Amino acid sequence: MSHQALGQQIARYADGDGIIDTAIPRLTLVRWSHAGEPVHMLQRPALCIIAQGAKTVMLGDGLLSYGPASYLVASLDLPITGVVTDAQQDAPYLCFCLYLDPAMLSDIAIALPPIAPPVAPVAEGSALSLHPITPELLDAATRLTALLGSRRARRCSRRWWSGNCWCD
Repeated sequence: MSHQALGQQIARYADGDGIIDTAIPRLTLVRWSHAGEPVHMLQRPALCIIAQGAKTVMLGDGLLSYGPASYLVASLDLPITGVVTDAQQDAPYLCFCLYLDPAMLSDIAIALPPIAPPVAPVAEGSALSLHPITPELLDAATRLTALLGSRRARRCSRRWWSGNCWCD
């Protein structure tokens, strides 16, 4: 899969500018057709992948600029300022954002082997960092977004997110 494939899926379900909550719990899609003003918000624990465009995120004095080559991970609730820096009417900013359950995040961190240091943490030990995108992660995000088109898959995903990984 490619950023283009993820972008097509996001555009399919985010047909207007804004932050779109989806039928899949914890999955939000973002679309902006113009570079914007700074937006102050509380960033929940999340994994965010930009399919098209670019964004700058500020946490305190730290600054992270990223686009499709990397993904952002926030592991705690954080007061941030975000600015979409690359978006046009014919090539909007498109972002996949999967909010993470802190307990699930802890279980994953314990179970997985250590990974390489992030591309750009805001500060050493920061709860906000960038990591290089991998084909596997891009593929998983694209496939999860594509599930928005399947009623059975949405029902199954709600059960999976609630801790029950079976479907009928």
